[in-house]
Amino acid sequence: MKSAQLRIILIAGTILLSAALYFAPSQLNKKGAEPKAAAENTEDEFNPEALLRSAKASLDTNALQQLEIIEKASAQANNQDTALLDSIGKIWDKNGIPAASAIWFERKAQIVKSETSYLDAAYRYFDSFRNGQ
Repeated sequence: MKSAQLRIILIAGTILLSAALYFAPSQLNKKGAEPKAAAENTEDEFNPEALLRSAKASLDTNALQQLEIIEKASAQANNQDTALLDSIGKIWDKNGIPAASAIWFERKAQIVKSETSYLDAAYRYFDSFRNGQ
C-alpha cells in the first residue's frame, strides 16, 4: 500500500510542478525589460538607404560624382526611368559593391516586373550574401 501511495504522490507532484512551470510568468515581461519584438525590429531591420550611404564612402571621387549626377536625374524622374536605374546599378557593379547594385536593380524590377529584371536583382543579392561576413 505504501508504494501505491508513493506513486500517486509522485504523479500528483509531477502534474502540479508541470502546471506551475507552464503558467509561470515569462522573464521577458519583467519590469524595465524591453519586449523582444521591439528590440528585434531595430537591430535586424534592413535599411537600404543606410547601406547606400555607407557604400558611397568607399567610392573614389570620379565614381561618386558620376553616381550623384545620375541619382539626381533619377530623383527628378521619380525613380521611374529604368535606364537611369540600370546605369546606377552598373556603376555599383563596376565598383564591386553588389549589395548596393542589388538595391537599384530591385527598384528597376519593381517597375519592369519581368523575370529578367528580378533575376538581375536576385543574382546581385546572392553575390552580396556570398561575399558578406
